[in-house]
Amino acid sequence: MLRGQEEGRLHRQRQLLLPYYARDLGPAAQELFLERPKAWEYRLFSTVLADEIALQASLLRDYESGLSWGPRVDLQSPAALAGWLKTHIGEAEQLGPNLSALFNDLLPNALGPPGSPGDAELPGRSRARSPDDKGALINKGVKSTGCLL
Repeated sequence: MLRGQEEGRLHRQRQLLLPYYARDLGPAAQELFLERPKAWEYRLFSTVLADEIALQASLLRDYESGLSWGPRVDLQSPAALAGWLKTHIGEAEQLGPNLSALFNDLLPNALGPPGSPGDAELPGRSRARSPDDKGALINKGVKSTGCLL
């Protein structure tokens, strides 16, 4: 009982040391953020990315197993198919520019030039995005298995 109380107190103290955007990161990412060892920005980014991928693992397993959850979309009529394609092509068109911005602008700023600190807020800020954004590609794949053609 006493050990649990002590761990809870230490956790609350650690939370107070973290900025708002790093408070809901996983324990390993929080530890990196606080300790800032050599190349911590790179390690923080890879840890946050691995945590996010792990959160989506069940969706990927569902997709690979051919499981489909949620409402079915009937695409047998030309109008329904055209509407579905328009929506999903529009979403797909955003993928390229978003990845380009992430890898060409945001990630280099987050990591910083060699030997100087970057913007550690980026991994935490991107982690705090809405749940609808998380696993968007996997969700699209899972939902597409629920289309009636």
